[in-house]
Amino acid sequence: KADTIGGLEALKVLLLEKKIPIASASLGNITKHDLSQVESVREKDEAYGVILGFNVQASAEIQEYCKSKGLKIIVHDVIYRIIEEYDQFISTLRKDIELRELALLVRPCKFVILKGYTFRQNNPAIVGVEIEVGKIRSGYPLMNNQGKRLTFVKSMKEGQDNVTVAERGKQLAMAMDDVTVGRQINEGDFLYTDIPEDDFKKLKELKKYLLKNEIEVLKEIAEMKR
Repeated sequence: KADTIGGLEALKVLLLEKKIPIASASLGNITKHDLSQVESVREKDEAYGVILGFNVQASAEIQEYCKSKGLKIIVHDVIYRIIEEYDQFISTLRKDIELRELALLVRPCKFVILKGYTFRQNNPAIVGVEIEVGKIRSGYPLMNNQGKRLTFVKSMKEGQDNVTVAERGKQLAMAMDDVTVGRQINEGDFLYTDIPEDDFKKLKELKKYLLKNEIEVLKEIAEMKR
């Protein structure tokens, strides 16, 4: 949106130079009709569901609606600032999307079964563990140092509290089905998350968000699975 034809054309040129597609271009202040259009675009692609306005206004009602719906409006009276703010928005959005993807993946984790802390041998086995590297969640698949899948994290307890996530340095009780202490697992063993192949590929793409020691464990896991 812009206040004049010249302003609209200038904004369009800058956007097309950056290969940013334009769904609609018109004169005047931002209206509710514009918002319904941007909501439709955003359903298809978050990056393009944005209203850019040069020398136009967005009323308090419009701004409040955008806030409640999470819609993005960038309005400025300096045309290059609009593009700069859009670039910043895209950079932040890309990071948010990647972090959302990362949260769905099985992360690299290495932990030790503590000696003297077997609370139950099987059905399920319950042992004390200490997380050496990474982060683990309930439901994660587990393997031994031979790369063989053994079980899943059934549940975890820190003190009296049930927890779904445990990070490096935490000591807690972990329950695991289908294994027996003294057979498939032993006190002093190191276990690892058994990362599915698709998750492994995605983790390599997103490794900038992993800690250095998580990357090392990721390499260890890859070697074991070979």
